[in-house]
Amino acid sequence: MIVSPVLLQLQPMIKAVDSKTIVLGIVLFAGFFLVLIIAGRVSGGKKDQSGQEAKPMRFRKSTFRKKATAIGLSKIQISTLENFMENYTVRQPYALLKNSSQLDLILKKALADIDNQVSSPDVKESQRSTIYGIKQVVERQRQGRSSLSGSKQISINQSLMLSPESGGRFPSTVVGNLRDMLAVQIPRNEGLQEIRWKRGTKLNVFFWKSNGQSYSFLTKVAGYNALKGTTCLLLQHSNAVKQAHQRRYRRKTLERPTYFYPVRILTMGTGRKQEKKAFVETKNGALGTILDISAGGCAVKTSYPLLKGSLIKVEFETEKQKSVAAFGKVKNMTRAQPVGGIMNIMFTRLSRKNLNTINAYIYELEKKA
Repeated sequence: MIVSPVLLQLQPMIKAVDSKTIVLGIVLFAGFFLVLIIAGRVSGGKKDQSGQEAKPMRFRKSTFRKKATAIGLSKIQISTLENFMENYTVRQPYALLKNSSQLDLILKKALADIDNQVSSPDVKESQRSTIYGIKQVVERQRQGRSSLSGSKQISINQSLMLSPESGGRFPSTVVGNLRDMLAVQIPRNEGLQEIRWKRGTKLNVFFWKSNGQSYSFLTKVAGYNALKGTTCLLLQHSNAVKQAHQRRYRRKTLERPTYFYPVRILTMGTGRKQEKKAFVETKNGALGTILDISAGGCAVKTSYPLLKGSLIKVEFETEKQKSVAAFGKVKNMTRAQPVGGIMNIMFTRLSRKNLNTINAYIYELEKKA
């Protein structure tokens, strides 16, 4: 084969160009790979307030137990959470110690699995009680960290209690949050008749957020007007929404009928054989309406209230075919107009099954039948 003299002269130059191209290609590839690594760190890493990259906390069982104990969880509750971490997929174990969506998801799964267990009813109720106890402890330590600056932040469909200076509490619901006023449902009395206050009437408004924290503010009746096809009570906005003291248990509006009975303590026998027994006066029962409820007690509005300090038995349903019976004590009684009053009742004796029924209604962690 005859090679051109010109090609022979260019051959060293071609080799030099090829070697430079290879080196340049290697450098460009390495640079591109380095850029990908840096970009991945920037996009994947989270920075704290100081601007430094925050590394995810490595899970340690000893650390988890210390944090759980610090917020008030018992050994049984901590052990239960650890079992959940083994049985379910928990990507962020420490989120179980916060009032997080992951906590609710895990508790829902655990409650659903209880029905599939081959255990006695008492064991199942005990397991439910432990789960709800975990939710209450975790939720309680998170209370008080959020607040409302004014009534303009109240959500539509928020349940309210309206209390005029003349006395009484009347349930209502937010229909619309307008620029200058809060539109709420006109409350009704026990005869389902609308209660209409005069313009300028002062009202105390009470409501509870989903975490059980209670708030209140003072307002005035601004008038009445139609909104969304319904005539509403208009209330003046307030920039002074107060957060009430921290409650031990979440409270939720119920608004269902209840029968209640006075309870008498009688002393039987003499000497060492003397004992006290509680007798329910079933012939002196009366009808009322439960306004709100918690695991610790309830508020009952009735035309025949018992006095402060009275012992009482209440029977009601949280939902259809979800009956509850509880013994309690009237801690306070507020007179209502024109007759009757509202009893604030503290539960003193409540079966585990009935307590779980109340918690199931309040927390909504179980599927409805």
